[in-house]
Amino acid sequence: MTGNEQSIAAFLLKNKSKLLINHLGKIKTIHTPANNLPIELKSIGDIKDLLKPDSAQKKADILINYKGVSLKQTGGSKAFNKFQRKWAKSFFQILEFKNIPKKIFDLDEAVLDFHHGKCNRDYPWSKIFSTDEFKKLLQHLMMLGNQHAASKHQAELIITAPKRNISSDNIHCYTFDEYFEVIQDLSCLAIRRIWTNQDSQSESSRAKSIAKVAENQPWVFDEVVGEPRNGFNPYEKDRRTVYYLDISVKD
Repeated sequence: MTGNEQSIAAFLLKNKSKLLINHLGKIKTIHTPANNLPIELKSIGDIKDLLKPDSAQKKADILINYKGVSLKQTGGSKAFNKFQRKWAKSFFQILEFKNIPKKIFDLDEAVLDFHHGKCNRDYPWSKIFSTDEFKKLLQHLMMLGNQHAASKHQAELIITAPKRNISSDNIHCYTFDEYFEVIQDLSCLAIRRIWTNQDSQSESSRAKSIAKVAENQPWVFDEVVGEPRNGFNPYEKDRRTVYYLDISVKD
């Protein structure tokens, strides 16, 4: 959970007596999912203390009237981030995709082309997946689970709102089918690069962790291409460029 989830939850809590939300009706209760029993959010303090990005496995950010709801920021967001190559085969098998080796080959080619400056980092998903495949992939990652398994806290609905100035006019509730109709032409596979020798210790460590896995090697290159915003660590001898994928929504 990253973005404006706390702001959306706060707006819903403050205005729950006035709002009539599509697919939900009047808001009676708002809870946060928990490993044991859901915890009711009764105040803004509860939201700040209890609504946290504690698990990528948790798909429902909140429960409204005991229905799992994923909260998404409009105006540009990530539907999923930091997908590594090592997960592709097993995840595509979970989704029961056909021609998995070809899909992985096409992903490898996209990363290679971006590394050599032959394509943009925002890559059309339609070059890899059919519409039905991409919809199934996105629904799983947004609503049902992660690249390994199903979530214990799945989402039934999606509520979207802007980062600032949330109002009843710009907050919307969708089923996944409705949401996909809105964002399918605004979505892309976002090829992201990090470096083993960048000055950010956290990103450098992430790059090294990805690079040491054999299945990730086609997305790891010995030469440095590009430059991070915060620059490089001049004392780091391990100098490689490493890639992963996000799914971006440019709405």
